[in-house]
Amino acid sequence: MTKENSTFDAIIIGAGISGLNLARHLVSKKQNVLVIEKSKSVGGRIATRRDGEAAFDHGAQFYRVKDSEPSTFDQNLSEAGIVHTWFKHENRSYQAAAKGMTGIPKYLAMNLRVIFSERVLSFSHESTSTVRVQCESGQDFLGKNVFLSSPLPQSLAILNASQISYPQNLNDIQYAQALVGLFEIETQDKNILEFQYEQNINQDLFSVSNQHSKKVSRVPAFTVTMSPEWSQRHFESEESTTLKLVQQAFVEFFSSKSDRIKIRKAQLKKWRYSQPLTIHSSPFEKLTSSKNIYLFGDAFGGGSVMGAIRSAEQLSNNLFPVT
Repeated sequence: MTKENSTFDAIIIGAGISGLNLARHLVSKKQNVLVIEKSKSVGGRIATRRDGEAAFDHGAQFYRVKDSEPSTFDQNLSEAGIVHTWFKHENRSYQAAAKGMTGIPKYLAMNLRVIFSERVLSFSHESTSTVRVQCESGQDFLGKNVFLSSPLPQSLAILNASQISYPQNLNDIQYAQALVGLFEIETQDKNILEFQYEQNINQDLFSVSNQHSKKVSRVPAFTVTMSPEWSQRHFESEESTTLKLVQQAFVEFFSSKSDRIKIRKAQLKKWRYSQPLTIHSSPFEKLTSSKNIYLFGDAFGGGSVMGAIRSAEQLSNNLFPVT
């Protein structure tokens, strides 16, 4: 039963970085916007874990901005004191948030209407101009337009449950899984303390990220992300065994740099939909079967924070062309 008295101009499914960015753009155009999020907080795959004095970004570690191509998104966050330049590489600034990357979606969500812990089950058309969004709690909402920003497989599952057709080539876009180790360590070795970030290390180890040098953690702490292939092989394995293997890869990575490393705490995080392995040819998809339902996000704009931002911005510009 609908508990809202009004029909929203836009209902956005998913309070990740693309959903929140689109919501801000639409609100700036005087649209009445509702964001529905199935978890308890904003951010999606931008996530920060705190454990005492240690803290870890265990989803996106940063976003990159070309020095020759200023980004309004980045400028706004920098001016608000949310992000800083962690390091520069090949004429790109690697931007991070000192209090954890979750500071970015929390900032974007300010003054937005977001409903948490509400899982969308399906859609139905009240009329040619209105979509009813039906939720697991029994609550539903009416929107003139609906935008799905959650990982594409989850969005397509909602469309299938709603018996709403979509281009079948979207089923071909698969997501990488990711197994992530979070390690608080003890060391006085400058080689380790001053280390920042490295990726594409070997066939098993995708990246190692120093949370202390990024100013996220008060104590030495590292996020270790395994490769998509390794993660897929071990994703359903017993977690304590998997964590030992991730820890072994982490220790071996630093073995050539120092033998003075001690693991104080270790934990494992899992992402079923880490990043898209392929990208759709367009920055968003407007369904021909339903003129007021859109798909967008990193599967359309690119598998990164800026890719998700790009998809939302181009969708906003399509809806409200810049004059």
